[in-house]
Amino acid sequence: TLSDQFGTKTLYFGENFRFQLKILSAFFVIFLLVLFFAIFKLASDRSNLKELNKTLYAENLALKEQNIALEGKNEEVLAKLDGREDDGGGLDSDIQVMLEMKKERKKGSGVHIAASEKTASAILSAVPNGLPMQYRGVTSPFGMRTHPISGVMRMHHGIDLRASEGTPVFATAEGFVQFAGGSGSGYGILVILSHNYGFETRYGHLSSAVVTPGSWVKKGDLIGYSGNTGYSTGPHLHYEVRFLAQSVDPANFMSWNAQNFKNISTLEPNVSWQEIANAVQHQIERFK
Repeated sequence: TLSDQFGTKTLYFGENFRFQLKILSAFFVIFLLVLFFAIFKLASDRSNLKELNKTLYAENLALKEQNIALEGKNEEVLAKLDGREDDGGGLDSDIQVMLEMKKERKKGSGVHIAASEKTASAILSAVPNGLPMQYRGVTSPFGMRTHPISGVMRMHHGIDLRASEGTPVFATAEGFVQFAGGSGSGYGILVILSHNYGFETRYGHLSSAVVTPGSWVKKGDLIGYSGNTGYSTGPHLHYEVRFLAQSVDPANFMSWNAQNFKNISTLEPNVSWQEIANAVQHQIERFK
């Protein structure tokens, strides 16, 4: 009903108009409810994000503290990586070891080793010699060096051979597989072969090993593939030769073969080569 100076009028709205008005009102109420819940949800999410940010900040501080603690243990880890604590430790300092090796090389040079052709062949099968993989150069030799990770002068107990990832790696002498798999140390995936007469070889940073512990391998058998596992700055093979748990220069053994067998006396003076030759000769005579 409308009233003005001319009188009073009554307006009547049709049923269809009233229905549309109700629908519009319902949509408006729903819109207000949705808007309310959206605002509530955004406020709740913002509160959750603030709590998450506080949590992440606290975790970040904890990680920084852990990082400081880990850096404090870096020397111990690198010592294990370089093999200082292998086989129970107790070795001389790196520099002292190098000096002793130089003295022994001087004392051992010029010694003649008596060995028959059969004896020489047997020694070359049992004692590490030749290349463990296709030769593409040396990236880091045996001896004192600046560690590529720590930047500290350390003893490098093996030799690093340049190799693309997946290059086949072969046993340099016959023997039993002492270890094969993830080492949980700087070596990464590692294969250790135990040979006769006190020798041992190690093949580190492999991408995979194809032998199992306890199995017997012959010289030249495939044992794995080169990789970049463990403490490594790029794909290569870390190769070690050890005699009675003491690391020796692998380069001398890598260049040793049947053609230059007579150079055995200067190969590694810390090894009693004549005693090994006598032992091999004795075994050959026993099985004649």
